[in-house]
Formats: sequence, C-alpha cells, structure tokens
Amino acid sequence: MFKFLDNYRILWALIGLCVFFSLLTLKEQTPSGEAAVDEVAEVIESQYGKNAVIVAVGAQNKGSADFANALAPVLESRGFTEVITSIGSPQDFRMLVEDLKKEGKALQVIAATEDILKWSIVRSLGEYFPEYSDARFIAPKSYLWPDFLKRSNLLAIVDRIVVIAIIAIGMTMVIITGGIDLSVGSLIALSAVVATVLMKAMGGLEAPAWVIPIGFMAGILCCGLVGGFGGFLVHRFRVAPFITTLGVMMMARGMAFMITGGFSIYQVPDGLTWLGQGRTLAVPNTVLLLIALYLAAHIFMSRTRYGRYIYAVGGNEEAARLSGVPIRFVLILVYVVSGLAAGLGGCIQASQLNTGTPNLGVMYELYVIAAVVVGGTSLSGGKGRILGTLIGAFIISVLQNGMNLLGVESYTQQVILGGVILAAVLVDKVRGRSAGATSSASPSAIPRWGWVTVLAVVFLAASVYFSQRERSTAVGKIGMTCMDLTNPFFKLIANTMEAEAAKHGYELVALSGEMDAAKQNNQLADFAAQGYDAIFLNPTDSQAVGEGVINAWESGIPVFSFDVQVTDEQANALLISHIGSDNYQGGRLAAATMMAATGDSGDIAILSFPEASSCIFRVAGFRDYLKENNSRLRIVTELSAKGNRSEGFSVATDILQAHPDLVGLFAINDPSALGAYAAIVKANKQEQIKLVGFDASPAGKQAVFEKKLLDTPQQFPAKMAVGTVDAFAKYLAGEALPKDIFIPCEHYYYEDSVKDESRIKEQW
Repeated sequence: MFKFLDNYRILWALIGLCVFFSLLTLKEQTPSGEAAVDEVAEVIESQYGKNAVIVAVGAQNKGSADFANALAPVLESRGFTEVITSIGSPQDFRMLVEDLKKEGKALQVIAATEDILKWSIVRSLGEYFPEYSDARFIAPKSYLWPDFLKRSNLLAIVDRIVVIAIIAIGMTMVIITGGIDLSVGSLIALSAVVATVLMKAMGGLEAPAWVIPIGFMAGILCCGLVGGFGGFLVHRFRVAPFITTLGVMMMARGMAFMITGGFSIYQVPDGLTWLGQGRTLAVPNTVLLLIALYLAAHIFMSRTRYGRYIYAVGGNEEAARLSGVPIRFVLILVYVVSGLAAGLGGCIQASQLNTGTPNLGVMYELYVIAAVVVGGTSLSGGKGRILGTLIGAFIISVLQNGMNLLGVESYTQQVILGGVILAAVLVDKVRGRSAGATSSASPSAIPRWGWVTVLAVVFLAASVYFSQRERSTAVGKIGMTCMDLTNPFFKLIANTMEAEAAKHGYELVALSGEMDAAKQNNQLADFAAQGYDAIFLNPTDSQAVGEGVINAWESGIPVFSFDVQVTDEQANALLISHIGSDNYQGGRLAAATMMAATGDSGDIAILSFPEASSCIFRVAGFRDYLKENNSRLRIVTELSAKGNRSEGFSVATDILQAHPDLVGLFAINDPSALGAYAAIVKANKQEQIKLVGFDASPAGKQAVFEKKLLDTPQQFPAKMAVGTVDAFAKYLAGEALPKDIFIPCEHYYYEDSVKDESRIKEQW
C-alpha cells in the first residue's frame, strides 16, 4: 500500500481536491427516510386531532416525493382520517388547494421536506389563499452533508471523465515514446459520424440492433487507420509528431464535416444509447468498460514485452534500436492505439448524445494531454504509468465538477485549468532536473514538486474565494447554460437573468456550453447532481441536448429553454416552457423587406445555420412568406455560415462566384451578414446586392445606420431573459404556463437607427 502511494503521489492531490470541494459544498440536506417520516408523524400526532386536514407534499422525481408517499400511510395507520398526498409541481399543489377551498375544507398542516418551501405557493400560501394563512408547515430536521459527495454527483464525475480517460490510454503510450497526438479530438467527431452515418444508411430509426456494433466497429477502425497513418509519417519521414498530428487533426475534422455536410445525424436506432447511457447491475456500462480497459492497459504496459518496448523507445530510441527493439512497429502501434481509443471515445459520445455531430471533441486533445501530464507521464518520454493517467483524468474531472458546483464562471474555470496544466508541466521539469540529485535526499524532505502542488492549490482556493466572496445568501440556485458566453448576446442575457433572479432571492450560475453538446450535457448533469431549483437552457445542439434534459427531469428539476428550442421530442415534452423570439415571424419580416428592396425579382441566396432550431425557423418563415405572396424571387442556394463573420465571408464569396447575378442575400444573424457584406464589397457589388441580417445587435444596428444592411429584424434579449425568470417565478406560484412564450420581432430600418443611441452604447 505504501509503495503504491509512493509510486502514485499524485493521488494525494486528488484526495486533497475531494476534501477541498467537500468542505466548500457542505450545506444542509433534507432527510427523506424512515426516521424523517417518524419524526414528522410524531410532531403532527402530538399537536393535532385525528380529523385535521393534512397535505403531504412532494416534488416529482425528488426525495420529497418519497417522503410524502411514505408519510401518508404512517399517518393513516395512526388514525388520521384526512390525509391528502400531492406529488408533482407547484401547479398541482395549487389546484389541490383550490379544490379544498371549493369543498369548504380547512387546511391545518402542510407536511413536506424543506425544499418544498422554495415553492412560493407553499411559502406564501396566505397571500394566495387568505383563508389558509394559519396552515402550518412541518418538515423534518435537516443535516449537513457536502453536495460534492452525493451519490448522483460522484456518478456524474465518473460519467463525464469516461471519454477523456479512455482516450488518455492511447495518449499515454504516445507520450511515453516521446510523441504527441493532437488529432484525438477530431477523431472523436470522425468516429461518431462514420458510425451514425452507417447506421442511418442501414435502416436508421428502423435498423436492427446488430447494426449498432457494426457502425461502432467501422468508426473505431477508421480512426485506427488514421492514427496508423500518422504514426507511419512520424517514423518514416521523421516529421515532428506535433506537426504531423496537427495536420491529421485538421483532415479528420474536415472529413467529419464532409461526410455529414455539416449536419448532425439523428436517424439512429433506439438501441444506440445502451453503451453510453445504459447500466449493468446498476453500474453504468461506460464505467465497466473504463475499468476493463485500464486493467488491460496496465497489464500490457507493466507485464508484457511490447509494453517494455514502448518505455525503451521513449527513454532512448537509439539504444532501443541497438537492443533489437522494432522501433517502426512500436511507433506505429502507439498511434494506432491512440486512434482506436479516440474512435471508441467517439462511439461513446455518439451513444451518450444519441446523435453523430461533426463538431464533437473540440479541445478534447488538450484535456486528454492534461490528464496524462497531470498523471505523471513525462513529456520528454520514457516515464509514465497508466494508473497515474487515470488519476490525472479524475483530477481534471473533479476540478471541472467542483467548479461547476461552486458556480465558478466559465472564464475563471479556463484560467484555473490552464494553471493546473502549467503546474503539472513544471512538476515534470522539476522531476527531470532533480532525478539524479534527489536520489540520496532524505525521504522525509518535501520535494519541490510538493511545493508546486501547494502553490497550485493555493491559487485554486484564491480563485474560488474571490469568485464567491460577493455572492449573498440566496433562497436557492438556478443553473443557466448557453451556447457560448463569449458571445455578447448571451452575456447580456446571463447578466439580465442574474439581476432578475436576485429580485426573487435566487442565485443564478451561468456556464458556457462552448458549442459542445457533450460539455453542455455534463453541465446539466452537474446542476442535477447538486439539486438546483431550476435550469435555464439555451441548447448548443437542439437534438443532442435531450439526454441532459431527461436527466434533469428525472432528478426533479424544472427546465426552461430560451432562445433556441429543444427538438428532441421526449425532452421537449418534459420542458416547462420555452421563452424566445418569434423567429418564424422574424423570418417573414426579413422576406417582406427583401421583396420590397429587390422589386420582387431576381436570384437570392440564404446564409443559414441548421444546427440551431431558431435559425431553422427564421429560414422557414422567410421561405413561407415568399411562397404565400407568390414572390418572383428565386432562392438559388442555401448554405450554412455557422452564424459567424469569418464563415459568412467565405461562404458568401463562394456564392458570388457561382451566382454573379445575385440581387439579394438573407443571413440568419448579423455576424454572418457582416461577413457577407465584406465579400460583397470585395466583389464590388454593393449596389447590386441587397443584404438583410437578423438580430439587431449593436453591430447590426450600426451596419443599418451605415446602410450596409437594409434591415435586421430585431429580437430583444433582455425581454427574453426577464421572461424566462418571470416564467420560473410563476411556476413556483403554481400558475399555468403556456408551452411556448414567443416575443415578436420588429423591423429595424435606417430610420430606426438614426434615433437609436443603443447601437453605440450597448455591448452585445
């Protein structure tokens, strides 16, 4: 045991982080077991008669529901005759109270766990029903326990690290040989799309179950071949692994987009989710797979000849060659293993998200490398342990999870993770320089790597402290996750939501999904694990986010979507409400402007963004308006510009080359419209082409003022943010909410820009 701890000293850092986050997430928890039921039953029995009207209240899918269901029969067994159970939402409780009022019944006791007091209809019952102002709320006593150590949160930590940890097996072997593999993130996407495209071609939704392993095998083998190709180039032509795998990374990502045309693949068999979401003997299948792979990799690296060859090549390649080690085979082998591991990771993510998306795995190569280096593998090669890599992967996962639980903003998280990676590299360098010098040092002396670790922990603690010190005590927490908080549009929404939530006594924790569906689902899992009171969701992928929504619902957390709708049918049915701009109506406004500006004649094009449902509705409204008004305009092409300026410029340039007589162009947002305008200027066709954007962002408004855009139908992000928080407040009050709450868009013309100073003052 002591030898193990000495070999894997980084384990102490992991234990320290767990203790650190356990202390910072320590808070009162609500009991719901048999003891809590007996406690409340005894209080009621000692203070109320057997005819007292008692309502046992619980929230659907939460511990409070188990408590209420258990309390009712206990009270009835003790002779109480008027015990009513209300399991569900605040609206269900409100309807029950209204029924009691109609029947002229009294209400003496509301029995529930403390979290039900967050419902305003319960907390302020007398304000809604004055006749029941004397009703008493009785709950069991709470106890202290860290949110970090909740079973659901520990499972979330393991679940989020599976893909990175599996890929890190191959990366460890590559780095031990002295190489590096930057292609693994792109190979995740390539594997996922190859597997799902094959499943779609072999039957799609109706495909038999045996199609799934065939698709997985194709995706994994494809990535293995790509990895082997990179390894061949590294050995045969002595090209630096960094440059070689950088090129392979770009090629693999491009192939993923070429195969799918930039679209996500949703037509997959129902059984696809078994690997990523299923369980065997109550243990997630991914965890069982992770354990099996690490045991096999540990045995391979520590007990086999080829494992020793890998260390030998990394320690001294020339000496290994002279000793008879097959250098070429070993180098190609480790890159093949790295590719196969990345391919398996892509299949797992496709299974977790129930879709194949070409933008999966962005930046994953950095997380994988970080896990390997933090786990003790030397970037110089020749040193490293597989189990150390697993510990490193857990450190990265614990850091991300802990910071999410504490509500550390996305920007601060990036700084902290970067600092941890730098600290690990410094430790590696210190170890390398002092390897000989410390051989005779006292074992009890604190090595320099220990001081570096201490400084890293101090840095982490200081960052968390300063990010938390101004947070006030709140009634509860709301989790918000959006596409990208670096986008000023979403930053404005987050800031407005935070201010509005504070008015109701709630703290809002805003996180950036960074256009990564898997990362956003992990954030949703963290919100659910900590038991947040609500989730405000702006999907990075309208379909792939379904797993996260379902998981939140199963944890009893209400989810509200905003701006972009959730298109997964099962998940959409579980949402409380969607609050967003009426994008379909906004598209119709854009079409009306285009018809008037072009004289309703000629060829036009559309710059779209099919990954976002909001943009799909904009295009649909645009097309439908033209069709309904028998427009003579002809849409010659519709291409995705991904909603950004650089892609807008590139795609519009290609469109102008293919269609030189174009008279109009509709872009689904202002960034892509402004990129298109740069292409129009480059082609010297400002007078010929009429350009319409969407959003009325400050940059878009300024472009209208400068007469670059004719119109940019305006949506109102602040209204969207206020409307989302208001919907949550009404939900807590038990009010009925419509499934969709749409905020109409408005034209934004030159005349509007002249008198609008917000185009200069606003920052979104």
